[in-house]
Amino acid sequence: MSALALLLFKKGAYIQGCDTSQRFPTQEVLESYAIVYSHSLKSSSLPEHIDLLIYSSAYESADLLVMRQAKERGVPCLSYAQALGDLSQANKSIAVVGTHGKTTTTAMAGSLLRALGAKGTTLVGSAVKDFENLPIDVQGEEFFLAEVCEYRRHFLNFKAKTLLILNIDWDHVDYFASLEETQEAFLEMGRSIAENGHIIYCADDLATSQVIKRLKLLRKDITYMPYGLQRESEDGAWIRNWQVKEGKQIFEVRGWQINFELPLLGKELVLNAVGALTLVKSLGYPFQEEKLKEALKNFKGVRRRQEKLGLYKGALIMDDYAHHPKEIEGVCGCMSKKPLQIAISGLSGCGNTTLSRVLAKELGLECINYTFRNMAQEKGLSFEELRSLAEKDDAWDRLLDKKQLEIANNKPCVLASRLAIWFLEGASCKIYLHSPASVRFSRIAQRESLTLLEAQDRTQRRDAQDALRYKRIYGIDILDPYPANLILDSAKHQPTVLVEQILVYLSRHNLI
Repeated sequence: MSALALLLFKKGAYIQGCDTSQRFPTQEVLESYAIVYSHSLKSSSLPEHIDLLIYSSAYESADLLVMRQAKERGVPCLSYAQALGDLSQANKSIAVVGTHGKTTTTAMAGSLLRALGAKGTTLVGSAVKDFENLPIDVQGEEFFLAEVCEYRRHFLNFKAKTLLILNIDWDHVDYFASLEETQEAFLEMGRSIAENGHIIYCADDLATSQVIKRLKLLRKDITYMPYGLQRESEDGAWIRNWQVKEGKQIFEVRGWQINFELPLLGKELVLNAVGALTLVKSLGYPFQEEKLKEALKNFKGVRRRQEKLGLYKGALIMDDYAHHPKEIEGVCGCMSKKPLQIAISGLSGCGNTTLSRVLAKELGLECINYTFRNMAQEKGLSFEELRSLAEKDDAWDRLLDKKQLEIANNKPCVLASRLAIWFLEGASCKIYLHSPASVRFSRIAQRESLTLLEAQDRTQRRDAQDALRYKRIYGIDILDPYPANLILDSAKHQPTVLVEQILVYLSRHNLI
């Protein structure tokens, strides 16, 4: 309401209002512009010169004097959603919708458009640091960008040409009976956008993708623009080379020749940033990547969204508005993460080493591949000589396993070894690779310059010896991948595709 009041004030309207006696952070904005309002909500009367009354839906059924007087005098009354809808009809309008992340994403998109010199208006549900700590940015009338809420289907009042759907979750349980009912509201919103409009949507969100699948059958005139980590189709803004370093997130978008930086944590914010970038691209402004990179890199966020308040006795104090269980989980997860450690195991020839290197590079982590081959080299022995010693003396296995854990030492890393998923107990993700024996034999033959029959004989003997040895020493059955979070077939997919599958798992579990 305060953002709308300020927007109308900047458009030349005289604004007066009333509210409860409780003080809210948004009131500072009104006071800074000398907008008059009363703290006596129940007893405030309607001034004589008022032409329009706009009310919060929280007071729609309230018996307030000001609303009774407006009806008696024939003063038009609009809810906030209706007033926003009226404004949306006057411009090329863009709606940002979703259960989570609307405020930050709308602010992000507005900041990006501002960096390109676009002359439009953005309305956000909180103060935006990039907008001089205001909830609005008025640069012109080329477009009207706003976050709109699904509660009581309020967003249906907004007449959008372009729609960005971030996610769909079950919220506002006093109105929506289920997730399915929530999806129906979003479907209705999608159907309502202008002819030949655009819908940008997060393909990683299952509930959203289900709605889009139905919507494509109903509105074939719409241009659908997916984004996310998953490679759903050839067309889309797909995130690549995503890394978390020193309190910021670094990523690329397929097809765009640039590395982006985001000074905020959490995988949802990276997804939202790519959604905002895709939205900007859909509007047809010159896509100046360097300007967009700089704007995103310097994006300061919005009030009460990972907002740093200061230090108290050396501890960083932050404020965040998260109030839905999933939002709270996401905020706590990205703030209190233990080091990201990924364990990869599998029989010889399954591609453990290759996958671990590709994944570590993708995530910017140290790759630990300390094996008997490394130890043999350090000891001046051949690999087969050390294996022969290990078969007679368990101390070699224990020494190898101890060395691997010492290198990992509770630091961010990808550890690949035959027993990694059993030994790295605190690993964030445990991955077990498997492949048909014929594929493994072929890989080993090529790697060790053997004939296929030689590789088959050597690998089968090695598998049998390892299985017996690990069972005897540790009681571990290396053919039973029970500790694994992910079981992947390295014969069916290239390492880059496996990495994409792992990234999806990590992001969905708030691990990156």
